[in-house]
Amino acid sequence: MVETPGEGYVADLTAALEDDRVDEPVLTVAADLPLLDGAVVDSVLDDYEGGSLTVATPTLLKRTLGVSADTRFDHEAEEVAPTGVNVVGDGPDRTVVRDDARLAVNVNRREDAEVAERLLV
Repeated sequence: MVETPGEGYVADLTAALEDDRVDEPVLTVAADLPLLDGAVVDSVLDDYEGGSLTVATPTLLKRTLGVSADTRFDHEAEEVAPTGVNVVGDGPDRTVVRDDARLAVNVNRREDAEVAERLLV
């Protein structure tokens, strides 16, 4: 177990990586992805080519599903949102965009949880 200060995802990830108990590359997954499954994780690992990998999803998909998109950025002329699934390593950063509800639904609000419950049935 790696203890972090609990100051947020980025700060805690940084603290965990600075601790010599975690070797890079490392797969990181946020705990608020209730639809995530092994097949999606395997496909992310298949996309990994070294360095760091950020997995994003189109904000259009998030809006279509009715879930929140608090953090957004532009990637290759498309507005996307980070999913909370990443591979952190030493080297260049790369972003892959996935149009997949299993990555798009992260629960930050009650409404997000309701969407996740509907999709899990």
